[in-house]
Amino acid sequence: MDTGKIDYAGAPVVAIMRRAVADAAHSVSRLPPEQLAGLDIRAGEHLAAILATAFLGVAPFKVDTDGDVDLRFWLPDKSSFPLLSSGEIAFEVKSTPGPFRKFDHSISVAIARGNADGLSISVKVESANDILTSSLPMLDRAQSSLRGKTSDDVSRNIFLVIHPFDRFAVETYESPIIGPALAPLDTGAETVWVLWVPDHLVVWSTREKRWFDLLFSGANGDEVAVARSESLAVLQEIELGFLADVGHDAGSPYLFGLAQRGEQL
Repeated sequence: MDTGKIDYAGAPVVAIMRRAVADAAHSVSRLPPEQLAGLDIRAGEHLAAILATAFLGVAPFKVDTDGDVDLRFWLPDKSSFPLLSSGEIAFEVKSTPGPFRKFDHSISVAIARGNADGLSISVKVESANDILTSSLPMLDRAQSSLRGKTSDDVSRNIFLVIHPFDRFAVETYESPIIGPALAPLDTGAETVWVLWVPDHLVVWSTREKRWFDLLFSGANGDEVAVARSESLAVLQEIELGFLADVGHDAGSPYLFGLAQRGEQL
């Protein structure tokens, strides 16, 4: 796909500061323990909860522990998020299948045994649209689940988490925004959020009939100066703190780095 021919001028963007994401992670970490236990770390449900909280401005009032939708929020009238109206907001969270999480587990096992040398995984570079097209059956299942578990007065939304070592979209490497490269979605959900871990978050708005890029790495100079790690992306650094706060010590497949010729990217 030749992303160089895409016109990014005029693309709609919603931006927040990184401290809003850190505050959201703190808010989510204070949910009741049984609610936190309902967040599937390996499926990225904690990332969905943190980012949705950051942009909506409120933490979920319920996390699925009994077969309900994955996340429920109550959006107040004063919310400044432009793509959803006030009221109850329901999310189903899905993650694209792929080889990496199984591979990540094998690494952990190998490290525990004292030998992780020689382990490798191959990932095909694809266009973001091809990845979304292949994910449509998953989105359809999420939509059916939302219809079955919510009443018509509840806003129905989907959050899709894509790990780059499962499905690597070339656009995420080439541009900080990718919404203009994405084809329209045909969905009954009010919005579809797609997190291309770790840096890109886009939202399809059925009402607006367009994609929006949601940027969450804004920072003042002093905030950049106190960043704890140059090797982690903003979301990864915040995730690391969140996992420590909730006492999760089993790791996360979303805490990874890329290196080229011995240098960290």
